[in-house]
Amino acid sequence: MPLENDFKKLKYELAVLQKSVGELRSDKGARSLLPDEERRRVDDILDALHEDMLVFERGLEIIDELLAEADR
Repeated sequence: MPLENDFKKLKYELAVLQKSVGELRSDKGARSLLPDEERRRVDDILDALHEDMLVFERGLEIIDELLAEADR
């Protein structure tokens, strides 16, 4: 079951990362002190990171489905 434990750990770590990025994305006040160009760049990076996490989350869902099928 080491694979399943690693998988659960990945899912947990992804959830923590998603929460952190969500908080950063919603905290516009912290970025308001940055010059416009840098603020846009940070926003773009956070948006891209959010999109990457959605793809990673979908990958974990697929792996979860495959593991469930393998257990049958």
